[in-house]
Amino acid sequence: MKKSYRRRDIKSCRLFSCQGRHIRSYPKIYMEGNQIEKNGCVGVKKKKGGGKQSFLHGALILTVGIIAVKIIGALFKVPLTWVITEDGMGYYNTAYMVYSPLYSLATAGLPIAVSRLTAESYALGKFRDIRRYHAVSIPVFVVAGIAGFLLMVFGAPFYVRMIGSPKALPGMLVLAPAILFSCFTGIYRGYYEGLRNMYPTAISEITEAVCKLVIGLSVAKWVVSVAMEEYSRTGTVFGATAPSEEYAHSLAMPFAAAGAMTGVAVGSLLGFLILLSRHIRKGDGITEEELAGSPPAQPKAKARRRLIKTAAPVGIGAVAVNVAGLVDATFLQTRLRDVIEHSPGALLKMYQGMIPEITIAENSVPNFLYGCY
Repeated sequence: MKKSYRRRDIKSCRLFSCQGRHIRSYPKIYMEGNQIEKNGCVGVKKKKGGGKQSFLHGALILTVGIIAVKIIGALFKVPLTWVITEDGMGYYNTAYMVYSPLYSLATAGLPIAVSRLTAESYALGKFRDIRRYHAVSIPVFVVAGIAGFLLMVFGAPFYVRMIGSPKALPGMLVLAPAILFSCFTGIYRGYYEGLRNMYPTAISEITEAVCKLVIGLSVAKWVVSVAMEEYSRTGTVFGATAPSEEYAHSLAMPFAAAGAMTGVAVGSLLGFLILLSRHIRKGDGITEEELAGSPPAQPKAKARRRLIKTAAPVGIGAVAVNVAGLVDATFLQTRLRDVIEHSPGALLKMYQGMIPEITIAENSVPNFLYGCY
């Protein structure tokens, strides 16, 4: 015979066991479904399965995922240098250094805040609040992603003029959508991490890294091949006249670097689609029984304020670290350009035989050295 329960206010409860089942106790929750009562305490049965992992299990999953991503990243960078040379790597690195702080600004604090608040609500049995945090986070992520995308699109021309490297612009424009897609990905990564399911995060991260490797390298090599084929037929590279094969190869490098960036953009999109399809197919593991036994959700405005308040300190810290790298890259290139303009002899003598003549003739020595850096 099913036992009926009533709501009970409890000042403090401890973890206890009932008939061999592990029970987690919470204050002020509704006694329904899989909740039980003992000695004045309200508890919720610990579910088996459901994708939940222990702390060590979840940490192991993320660690393996990070190691895999780092290995794939190493496999990407080395052959990419062979394909687009140091000159192309200069354009690639310049675009990435602008992308990093904008990516951090748009995504760094929000997934952590969602994860933290989701985990807190789960521990307290407030399953309606979990859904509420997920719902209010979506427009916040979308607005942050659109803002980051627009800032990169409209800020990139100003930045490349400031450092004197206008050929880095194509790579920046190709990379801009990755900020938007990464924000969409963050909607689900933080949510599932808070629910103690690290597999979606690890799988999406590895997917992004694989796309970056396969698509980025393939497109970069294809762009170089198309450019050199056009030069052999018409003596031009994407419409620009090339007096020599070496010059033609140099003209192709900004577009090859942008081609390598397509792997990042496509990877972030596929990572989001994997998480979205997983959420549609399997949901978040919260049952109707749990929702029925949960207290009413807090107001949307309050949940949104808590989300932003929790995300702000983490986001500011992440942005500060990446902005420092951007400032370093900016000063490095501008100072090198000043040296080349006013007293190039000492610098060129230091790197004699290492810098191609075409790089010196095109006045792109700072970009070349930054690609080596």
